[in-house]
Amino acid sequence: MRTLIIAKPSAVNERMLGAIIQRVEDAGLRIEGIKASILDVHNLKQKATREKNNEKINEIDAALKVPCVLISAAGKNAIIAGEKIKDEFGDKVHTSSNEEVAKYEIARFFTDEELFEYSENDFAKILGTDKAPVLWRKFKEKSVEEIEKEAKKEKKEKK
Repeated sequence: MRTLIIAKPSAVNERMLGAIIQRVEDAGLRIEGIKASILDVHNLKQKATREKNNEKINEIDAALKVPCVLISAAGKNAIIAGEKIKDEFGDKVHTSSNEEVAKYEIARFFTDEELFEYSENDFAKILGTDKAPVLWRKFKEKSVEEIEKEAKKEKKEKK
């Protein structure tokens, strides 16, 4: 099951993005797509222009300078998890109301190439071991120079 979560410009502006992503992960959801975008989903600028409301146009222009962040998240009970995130962050986020809406919204904002399906143990596949998470942590703690040095050492030892 998937859901779309949108961190609105107000959430981005107030530096809530990290907390929102953390809640997505805490809910056990996998982020399958994430991107920043400038959205005028309700065509507010066009409407204000038609009404010749210059004050509103200026407000909308200012609002459209801050991106929103679109997150496609998947997992068991994704819709319910999205609702809990919405409850916590209020009008700072949008979440899909049901599975059908989620399918429509995700297709509207993401191309197939922007969405990734992956299993929980990709590191094991990449590193060829069940101890991949431990090895990955050790790997992340090293500098590029240390990694290159170890690779040269291993290459010499194999000869």
